[in-house]
Amino acid sequence: MKKIFITIFIALLGTVFVVAQENSETTVKNSFTIEEATEFAKKHAYEVISTGYEMQQAKKKIWETIATGLPQVSAEANYNDNLELQTSLLPAKIFDPEAGDDAFVPVKFGQQYTSDASITATQLIFDGTYIVGLKASKVYYQLSADKMDKVKEGIQEGVMLAYYYVLAAEDNYETLKETLASSKKIYEEAKAYYEEGLREDTDADQAALSVANITAKVNEAQRSIVTARMALKYLMGLDVNSRIELESTLDQLINYVLITEQQQALDFSTHIDYRILETQLQAQQLMVKKEQATYLPTLSAFYRYGKNASTNEWNVFDKDTEWFTSSILGFKISLPVFSSGIRYSKVMQQKLALYEVENQIDQKLQEMKQNKLVAENDLATAKANYFTSEKSKQLAKKIFDKTKLKYTEGVSNSFELSQNEQQYLEAHSTHVEATLELLKANIAYEKAIGILLNE
Repeated sequence: MKKIFITIFIALLGTVFVVAQENSETTVKNSFTIEEATEFAKKHAYEVISTGYEMQQAKKKIWETIATGLPQVSAEANYNDNLELQTSLLPAKIFDPEAGDDAFVPVKFGQQYTSDASITATQLIFDGTYIVGLKASKVYYQLSADKMDKVKEGIQEGVMLAYYYVLAAEDNYETLKETLASSKKIYEEAKAYYEEGLREDTDADQAALSVANITAKVNEAQRSIVTARMALKYLMGLDVNSRIELESTLDQLINYVLITEQQQALDFSTHIDYRILETQLQAQQLMVKKEQATYLPTLSAFYRYGKNASTNEWNVFDKDTEWFTSSILGFKISLPVFSSGIRYSKVMQQKLALYEVENQIDQKLQEMKQNKLVAENDLATAKANYFTSEKSKQLAKKIFDKTKLKYTEGVSNSFELSQNEQQYLEAHSTHVEATLELLKANIAYEKAIGILLNE
């Protein structure tokens, strides 16, 4: 029975370990599609987190504004040691009717120790600036939310570009590795032919030079991958030393751009820049109302309850000390009468600021229309360049492959092979650049029409 219990315990322990390991693996994700990478970044990017704290501050600001119109209670207590009581002069006639009119008697009133305590409650009844300020605090929070969307749009753009660069760098690296392997093979053949006296030494030297050049390009491409991956992880909010795998392929992303309809209507309401200006317009309208509200009276109520005592003994809390109660209930009204034009000037300043925001909105509308047209043209150009570069790359590869075959058959020389190899690598590099320009142009287009954040 003891052995059975030990066996069951070990089995249960192993199960718990496996489950814990599976949970650990699922919580730490290191493989991302481009959509998953952007969504992850929108939650964990450093700038997003900082902007989130700003939103929390704006939310607390709303309550701060609300609380100023709620009851305010304060308490106060004092304990005084009158080291030297103040002396007052009383007419001497009070004590001696026969005293002259210019005769005074010095008298000290009070006792050495005094103490008082009070509690005061105030309540705002009406204040026009408070009502407007309450609305403004909510608009201020909306501005913070709009800023968050703007930050997320920028993060998404940056992550997508970094993702593209990683894929392009890896594609470039793989092509260069294949070319390097082919060049090494050609070099070994040229070296063997030279040692057998079938080729000149320049053929072997040219092949060796080609291997050296491509090796340098391969090493550079490998370093580019490391740099691009670090940039991507940083933008996503990941540790730059962590491992990350990319699930989306370059072909998938290119096909998405090529098959997606690019003639979409511009919806101003979805464009984050326009939404920010609309919120700023609301905020400025409230600023005008706030200054106009200074012409209105303010009304508040207060209640005060207190006790005070005085004695010649330092212990004012002695049972023989008598405490006297006082209380007061009152209302306070403040009515602005004349300010020599200060209030009017402030109202006009805010109105002029309002006109400025309205002008900025008109300008932004025209700018957005212009950006859409420019982005459409740039995307069309990028597509045309992509197809041209793809065709050029295929032709250069075809020429290079035929030249390699001719070289191995002794029909072509090393100089021609080197030229065609360089031509192919240049065509490949141009195609990589055209691919990146196509993907970047698509991002610019989606941003111009205001759908990038929603993608």
